[in-house]
Amino acid sequence: MREWTAEDWQARCRGFGRRAKGPRKNERHYPSEVQDFIDFGGMRQIEYLAAADAADQAKRFEREIWLPRLEEWLTKWETEHPKGDIIGDLYGERLGEEIKRLRRTLGIHKNSEEQRAAGRERVRKSRERQRAEWNYPGSIHYRSPD
Repeated sequence: MREWTAEDWQARCRGFGRRAKGPRKNERHYPSEVQDFIDFGGMRQIEYLAAADAADQAKRFEREIWLPRLEEWLTKWETEHPKGDIIGDLYGERLGEEIKRLRRTLGIHKNSEEQRAAGRERVRKSRERQRAEWNYPGSIHYRSPD
């Protein structure tokens, strides 16, 4: 029986795609000898890795196809359903979440001006909340509207 070293275990984990950065994100280290081939997991492991690569490519392809369609649906949905419609808001919000997830997984980011505008909006909302929390009846900081 062969004695396992730390390098052997690291190579085995690499073959299975187990690393700190997540599964299947590292380069492949295919075995070059019979013993390494068996320790690696044999043909089943090689088939698994090939299928995982194909699945990743298929997912990216589908995401690229669906993203423009979902964006088009969202703009159409927002024009047909006014704000305040509970069901309309729910579906619009869910569609927006899907678009956001697809953009993130495809690596599509907002331009810098859009990011700044979103940041300014978050700061404005936060300051509104802070003012509302400080200015309520019973607070020592309360200022009456008159």
